[in-house]
Amino acid sequence: MMIQLLKKSYLINLLFCLIGFNFVVSFAIAKEFGLGNEVPVTENLNNLSFQQILDKYYEAVGGYGNMESLQSMRVKTVLERGKSKLEMVVIKKKPDKIRIAYNFPESLNVSVMGYNGRYGWSANGTSMSNLTSAEYLGESQTEMLKSQTNLFPYLFNPKEKGAALIYLGISKVDGKVYYKIKAVTDEKITLYYLNKDTFQLDITLVKEYHEGEDKTFKTVFTDYRRDGNFILAHKNFVYSDGKLQSTFYINEIKYDVGLFTEYFDMPKIQKVSAGNIVPSNKTTTQSSKEITNKNAELTKNPARQATKNK
Repeated sequence: MMIQLLKKSYLINLLFCLIGFNFVVSFAIAKEFGLGNEVPVTENLNNLSFQQILDKYYEAVGGYGNMESLQSMRVKTVLERGKSKLEMVVIKKKPDKIRIAYNFPESLNVSVMGYNGRYGWSANGTSMSNLTSAEYLGESQTEMLKSQTNLFPYLFNPKEKGAALIYLGISKVDGKVYYKIKAVTDEKITLYYLNKDTFQLDITLVKEYHEGEDKTFKTVFTDYRRDGNFILAHKNFVYSDGKLQSTFYINEIKYDVGLFTEYFDMPKIQKVSAGNIVPSNKTTTQSSKEITNKNAELTKNPARQATKNK
């Protein structure tokens, strides 16, 4: 049974507050925004150019060369939301693959979702070696997963990800000074606040249009530690409308885990439920639409599915 306390789409959004990833937002309705207690600083305190600021950020993470050569990442984390805890393992592989396994410690069930470069999927069972049901994700959830396959935020190699960076100047928030940068794609806008002294990412801010509502999310990144070649935050706080929603505790990060591409495919389930149709090697949007149409058709005509399974 799919975990019910968190919707898939909401969980996907939360997961990518781990090390500075982006929420999905509607570009059409997003307006200029910022932190409520933010004060612009007119002078350039360090006389640094925008590119120099980005270079300093790369150095703070672990160096541009190390970031460029990294092929995959495995993050083991615990998400706390109210009194509930969710254990998760998030694995990403260049250029566009992701797999997320998650479960509540007190639950006897586990869930996993992924995107393999062609389609999104989810599966459930009593353990990772005993997954008993699977389904293809809808188009919107698939696109959300696809958009979050980056190993690093849009601050790194933005053109390769179809993003444009805009330097918004220097701001002061609660006595701290930040370099403020906006990343824009066709569907996403994110504000990044880089600490003036450390050049580490301290805050991201995004406005999201979700289910007919306009919501603001803020993520605060803390407890930076070195893991191998990289220095990343290990405790992150996610706020919505000014209230704390979730806290991430990152327990382990591994790099270049060397996974086969098949690892990101939907697991082979012995008993396949009606509607689970293997998509072809088409684009994500094409596959998702065809899957949705075929699923609806089979649901209306289960006899056809029975014939298909003979």
